Amino acid sequence: MPADMSESELETYYTFSQYDLEIIKRHRR
Repeated sequence: MPADMSESELETYYTFSQYDLEIIKRHRR
């Protein structure tokens, strides 16, 4: 993860990761 990322980008990236994790969990049922 680049260190020059802005806070908003970091937030979006983190939220997206959490969203992806939820999808992965659902598919693994």
